[in-house]
Amino acid sequence: MKRIKHYHCHLPGVMVLIFMVHSLFAQGGIPLSVDMAQFRDAKNNPYLEIYYAVPDNAIHYIKNDRGLYVSKAVMDLMIYKGDSLWANKVWKVEKTRQDSLELEKSRQMIDMFRYFLDEPTTYRVVMHIRDLTQENRIDSIETEIHCRMFSDKSLELSDVQLASKIQKASPGSSNVFNKRNYEVIPNPTLIFGENAPVLYYYFEVYNVMKNVPGNIYKCMAFLKDASGKVVEGLGSPSRTKRKRYDNTVEMGIINVSKLPSGQYYFVYGVSDSSGNLIKTREKKIFIYNPSIAGTTLAKRTGVIKSGSFGELDTMNEEALDQEFKYMRYITSKEDRNFYKNLTNLQAKREFIYSLWNSYQNAEGVDPMTFRKIYLGRIQEANNRYQESGKKGWETDRGRVFVLYGAPTNIERFPNSPQNKPYQIWTYDYLRGQGGVVFIFADRFGFNKYELLHSTLRGELQDPFWRRYILVGPQQQIESGIIRR
Repeated sequence: MKRIKHYHCHLPGVMVLIFMVHSLFAQGGIPLSVDMAQFRDAKNNPYLEIYYAVPDNAIHYIKNDRGLYVSKAVMDLMIYKGDSLWANKVWKVEKTRQDSLELEKSRQMIDMFRYFLDEPTTYRVVMHIRDLTQENRIDSIETEIHCRMFSDKSLELSDVQLASKIQKASPGSSNVFNKRNYEVIPNPTLIFGENAPVLYYYFEVYNVMKNVPGNIYKCMAFLKDASGKVVEGLGSPSRTKRKRYDNTVEMGIINVSKLPSGQYYFVYGVSDSSGNLIKTREKKIFIYNPSIAGTTLAKRTGVIKSGSFGELDTMNEEALDQEFKYMRYITSKEDRNFYKNLTNLQAKREFIYSLWNSYQNAEGVDPMTFRKIYLGRIQEANNRYQESGKKGWETDRGRVFVLYGAPTNIERFPNSPQNKPYQIWTYDYLRGQGGVVFIFADRFGFNKYELLHSTLRGELQDPFWRRYILVGPQQQIESGIIRR
């Protein structure tokens, strides 16, 4: 492992998450946002940049004996490669304010780390923050990234760094966020709109000369909405460039101040001079513009009339949080980390709606109908499959029921001298497969049925599952476990 540098910077002017931030953050979690991007150096070595942001006033301030307001926090970063700790760092953050009026100002504390990556594998990044001035205020965020080995022969794109600002760096400046003579201030929240109306972007293109036909080519950058449609009216989606260098940098801006709130995708890449795509990548972002009347995401999709979010409109914060918790089986870790930082009621409402709207359900029904089906299954699972210490929807059988509905048939095998109690659920047809089975067993006699095996692609598979249910002389030791 090779580590390049660790940077720390406090930026009073950066306001990328203000709409989420309560003025003093006296209660609740600490909004912690993390983003990452991979690039390569001049020797084709891949490296990872990790950016994070914490609102300065999210950490509790106390008044000291000199009349000053002081906050203290401890943070740590842990990077895992597989199950092994690959890199870690612990540091302390202290801030001082002259008076209580300064506590109302929204400032972002932004930090940056760089690491060389030594092999193409998945790295798990975990960051914690602990408020030292208020007991039990601890928060964390976790995400993953797969290290790519950039080819030195084919056309390659770096990850995109989405930023709150890009400007020319001052001559001789050693600013921590300088890149290629530009100052690129990251926006780790990936939220744009009302308080960050301009989306800045930075990415790199490698191996241009031998992989792009002709003497000119185009670099593209545009947005797609949650349904995959290209968003119109944001200016030219491409810029023509002449082939001069093998490795190039592309930077630009997109004004998102007029877009409805919701989930979008930033798409970037390279095409030939005629616009034929050669290479593209994309990154999920969220836009929050609550003041745009009559153009909400719901109205644009036509799912809910009059721009309403339907039942979500009448739900309080506690109910919204519970609904999002129920959505655990159809949301990504990225979605859950993102929602965790939302403290604005309307932002939560719109984000939940955008998730329902973008989920491709197997039932083939409209998003709000699927929402009713899914939440109905949650309640039914609670009634059927509750186990000690767990609500029904949180159990293995409850999860399968919520995701796939009721099975076509259930075979129940009670406890016997030969085997422990188990059940076989059969679905005649499920997600393109016929005769799908799920096998659950109460291995320890506490009426807790665990999933042992399934024939559905993407689920846990263990053809030797019977060794878990056999008892006495029939029990066998087998190998060959296959886990998703």
